[in-house]
Amino acid sequence: MFRNFHNQNLKTQFSLTVISIIILFKKYKSFPHRLIMYLSIAAFFQAIGYVMGDYRINDDNLPGLCVFQAVWLTYFDWCSFLTVFCITFNVFWNAYFLKKSDQFEKVYLLISWGLPLVIMVLPFIENSYGPAGLWCWIRSTKDGDEHPPGVAMQFTLYYVPFLVLSFTLVPAYMLILIKLRTRANRWRGTYDPNTESEKLANKDSVKQLYLFPWMYIAIFIFPFMNR
Repeated sequence: MFRNFHNQNLKTQFSLTVISIIILFKKYKSFPHRLIMYLSIAAFFQAIGYVMGDYRINDDNLPGLCVFQAVWLTYFDWCSFLTVFCITFNVFWNAYFLKKSDQFEKVYLLISWGLPLVIMVLPFIENSYGPAGLWCWIRSTKDGDEHPPGVAMQFTLYYVPFLVLSFTLVPAYMLILIKLRTRANRWRGTYDPNTESEKLANKDSVKQLYLFPWMYIAIFIFPFMNR
């Protein structure tokens, strides 16, 4: 439990630091930095949810708070997952097409913060929220018996998406890296200052976003292993 608190405390501090820097230095005017800020906000609230488990709100005498934590974790887990997905897509788009992707911002927000609202409601259908190990979450047992709908939802709403996302990042970023190196070593036509300036801006966007999904995936590993 101490390791969980320490891990989530570091995650909270890191997220707050990133958010503070972006706001303080007005980095939010840049679209890549806004994506980083969205991910940091989701990760901050996700960490708060995990810290709740250290205060034993999963006890039977606190059923309301237990369900609250379970809903909180389900929502912000998915906000974090989908924001990482959107950042990965954005990096891929910038690297391969060298075009601005600011027009996708509202779509990213709808996917990352809207879709989780639908997902977090699903466990209510089978009354699957409740004590589940260190935290209140989607429970695999109910009244001492196995709860098959809860087990199915654990895999469909957490384990499988996390593993798919994690293993998708590796080939996706390898393709991005290969594309950038290939383009850097290839000369194309006449020099156009405006085109080259836009390409340089998109390359900078890729560099700014490149590491953040990996950093948050690394932080996700501990709670994933303790589910």
